Amino acid sequence: MQSDLAQLPSLVTLESPVAAEKVAEIIARREVTPEAAATPLPGPLADAFAIAPEIKVGRYKVRAFLEGDFELLQALKHPLYEMLVAMFSGKKSEADYFPRGEPVWLLCLMFTRSFDENEELVRDGLDKFRAVARAEFGRLPTAVILKLHKAIFKQVIIASRTAIAYGATEDDDGSKKNAAAEPS
Repeated sequence: MQSDLAQLPSLVTLESPVAAEKVAEIIARREVTPEAAATPLPGPLADAFAIAPEIKVGRYKVRAFLEGDFELLQALKHPLYEMLVAMFSGKKSEADYFPRGEPVWLLCLMFTRSFDENEELVRDGLDKFRAVARAEFGRLPTAVILKLHKAIFKQVIIASRTAIAYGATEDDDGSKKNAAAEPS
């Protein structure tokens, strides 16, 4: 504040209109500075932390991947959970996953429902969750399932791009490499 007050004319008293205006400006700047500093600038950083918009696939909307989805994937023992853990740790995934059948139906149910709806279904048990997924998505054409799957993985990639391991990792032969330099 001293540097701001130093800009005031030298023979001005605090009762002066010029001083009152300057003091008001300084106070106004001090009030907005913390909010301005906390707001991300537009560009890649803001985009990286923005929640992805829903992706429309036919009559369905595929929502963004949320933090709590990890817990549901883990509870379902879904291969995507293992794949994500491997990706974030910079290791190779041992998960065996093919986008058809129950594993993809579970993802379709998860990502076409709100997180709250998923929690409510899970309260009735994972078997109930599996049954609802089978009933709704098991009878859809494969082309629709594949489009939903593509949209779901797009949401997962969008959410994961800030968490992928970028540090040096060891290759299978023990040599060091940069995880970001190698495409996945």
